[in-house]
Amino acid sequence: MSVKNLILILFIISAAAAYSNGRQESHLLKQADSLFAKQKYTEALSKYKVLMDSFGVSSTAMLLKVAYIEEALENYPEALYALSQFQKKEGNTDLINLKLEELASTQSLDGYKVSDRDILVSFYRKSYSYILLSMLLLFVLISAIITLQLKKGKRTKLSFSLVPVAIIFLLLFINPPVDFREGIIIKNNVNLMKSPSPGAPQVSAVKEGHRVEVTGKVDIWYKVRWQGQDVFIRESNIKLI
Repeated sequence: MSVKNLILILFIISAAAAYSNGRQESHLLKQADSLFAKQKYTEALSKYKVLMDSFGVSSTAMLLKVAYIEEALENYPEALYALSQFQKKEGNTDLINLKLEELASTQSLDGYKVSDRDILVSFYRKSYSYILLSMLLLFVLISAIITLQLKKGKRTKLSFSLVPVAIIFLLLFINPPVDFREGIIIKNNVNLMKSPSPGAPQVSAVKEGHRVEVTGKVDIWYKVRWQGQDVFIRESNIKLI
């Protein structure tokens, strides 16, 4: 069998598998939505969980339904996780921010208040491509005007503006938005350690539901920010958003 035929067969198999998975996801989603509409919430939740965990499917509508069910079942960490995922997809909307803070406050959980930095990062992440394109178009426009002026034998001060525009464009290009990671602690009495070792000094023991910023990873330990300091938590005790 030639390499060309082998590649073709592998492509056909991959396409067939993708098509089959797509149909399975669609069927499962219809079942889950139908159960939700009939107020069979626990049954709907189990199917939504399969879609999220096995297929990686998590539309904003699904996340809101999952959050609604989990809150009704008093599974507050899971409700906060679904709402946090929604927040990451859609950015910082007033309604979701308020709901997160309200729900976290009732459970005495930290990490859900939206800071100015969070708003700025969210805006930058969502608008990055538009900002970059705008700066590029501005650079091209100024360059075109300067070229036309020079062809007419006229001097223009616009050439000086090319430098800052070019610098801003370059800075934006080489500094794309960083995907800040956050996670939710999913177990009770979780030890936060001073360093990535079970024998390290314990900083604190916390309950499930707190949201923390993840800044790194060492072996089986995530490095996170907790009350203004760097601590370490086992990866099995945290669920990344």
